[in-house]
Amino acid sequence: MAVFWENLGLDFIRESNETIAGLLSHVAETGSPVVGYYGCLYLNRHYGSVQVIARVLRNDAEKTLEFTGLDTHVSGDCVWTVRLSGMQINRSDADILERRVAVNRLDGKGGLAVVNLVNADVLPSFLEGDIVKMQMTAFPTLVKYYCDEAAYEADQPRGRGGRLFLLAPGTIFPSGLLNNRSPDNKNLNINEYNDDFVLVRGPVKRLSPGDFELEGETAKPYLRCVIDTEFGELELAHTLEQVPSEMRENIKVGATVSCVCVLSGNVAIDEYANGLIFDEEHDLAALRGVLSGGDPKRLSVIFSQNAKLSAKGEADKCGADSIIGFIADLTAAAKSNNVSILARMGRVVSVKDAAASKFAPGKRCLSVSVGESDPAPTYFFVNVDESGKIAELYYDSCTGCQFELDKAPVENAPPADFKIPESIEEPIFLRAQFHGL
Repeated sequence: MAVFWENLGLDFIRESNETIAGLLSHVAETGSPVVGYYGCLYLNRHYGSVQVIARVLRNDAEKTLEFTGLDTHVSGDCVWTVRLSGMQINRSDADILERRVAVNRLDGKGGLAVVNLVNADVLPSFLEGDIVKMQMTAFPTLVKYYCDEAAYEADQPRGRGGRLFLLAPGTIFPSGLLNNRSPDNKNLNINEYNDDFVLVRGPVKRLSPGDFELEGETAKPYLRCVIDTEFGELELAHTLEQVPSEMRENIKVGATVSCVCVLSGNVAIDEYANGLIFDEEHDLAALRGVLSGGDPKRLSVIFSQNAKLSAKGEADKCGADSIIGFIADLTAAAKSNNVSILARMGRVVSVKDAAASKFAPGKRCLSVSVGESDPAPTYFFVNVDESGKIAELYYDSCTGCQFELDKAPVENAPPADFKIPESIEEPIFLRAQFHGL
């Protein structure tokens, strides 16, 4: 994700290479390390409420650490709990520690927002339906404050046919994403960074100066504005200079804010504050993410040094590299045969022969099917060591067991006999795009 020094009133950092180098050195020396599934580092350094994150890759061949980029964020208390959509919108030039996602509201009642995740690699997977909690900051590139709704409406442009385009209060509209993927766009995805931009409108709830602290000195170079949205509260970070001079008198609680912005969500909070989590549930989730199309290299840290892969009637495979190679071969074979792997979390409900069964009722598992014609799923189980890493990965058809799979997200679908009238087909198509359908 791009850095937003201008929004934080810190654009002087760009003025010289020496300043940038000094900042990088300070973050490297004093930043708190957060480790993700690739085994690489995010170095998080707080300068007051300003958060600077250095992304650092691990080069095993050269046995070195390589700086790959910076992220900026603002720490705060605006937290969203969302569900990941099935859209794959990560940039093609993103490094392995960057992740951009499209998210839906948790209640299933629509909404679509594009969020650049900070400290993204602490999450075990990025699959459709995954529930993600993130602390939010919005960095406006264009921001306006209106004294009331009438002033907002009077300032909005008219679209096709002279129709007025207005956002309802609290709306987040992924304008960049929809424009990039519109059938009318002849240069589809010519600039993937345009996907970042969302239109936001909301009422001002709280205002406060944003602080920046360094070596005991504190400055307040930017503004923190909290608004209400359909996803929850959202904090905007911008300077006074970014607001048109004639609108600055409207910067107050109760005003209407309209902006074009980039959303940033820090996922290294709560249980992930110190990095990825090693336990049975998260290990299985990471395995599910890879089997469903993720990078097998993300499994490198979750196996113990002497881990083994076992199956009934087969010789054990020992060592993390051997096990990861097995999984990589499985996913590569599915891809080459143009079939998908369906992996779902579940648990053992009952066993026919408890004495002969390797696992008791309640044990968590993965149900794995390769292609639609797979006659029966294979079940994967993990046993973890005292650190929560996988000591054994076991798979079996488990014909003597009964399983209960975790419920998939409920999707709102119209009745089968519902027909869309032609007169409203076009606006409904636009609305469906907005909701990620």
